[in-house]
Amino acid sequence: MSDLRFETYRKWFQALLVKEFMELPAAEQERFIPLVEKFLADCRKVAEEGRSIKERRIQVRVSQVSGDTAMGEFEGKTIRFPKDSSRIGDQVFITVFSFDGEMWYSSKRELITGR
Repeated sequence: MSDLRFETYRKWFQALLVKEFMELPAAEQERFIPLVEKFLADCRKVAEEGRSIKERRIQVRVSQVSGDTAMGEFEGKTIRFPKDSSRIGDQVFITVFSFDGEMWYSSKRELITGR
């Protein structure tokens, strides 16, 4: 995660605490806390499972752009990734993910769901 995104999330959580949670009535605060605890537990689970995921930074030539998605080839497989400002023919760096080092995916979500 980039430092900018991390800082954005940090500020968002702080604003949630100070501007929203603090102003809730006590009964609603009590209802809200289990939601936050479940979210934190889910985050820990995802982070723990994520430790077994291999990451590899690669350079891909953009072969197709459609909407907010770009496509390129990697090890004979077409992979999709966020377009950002890339255009056909551009060489871009992306991170790919794998459990076994054989099959690589352009996102952790794609890796976990197999699509």
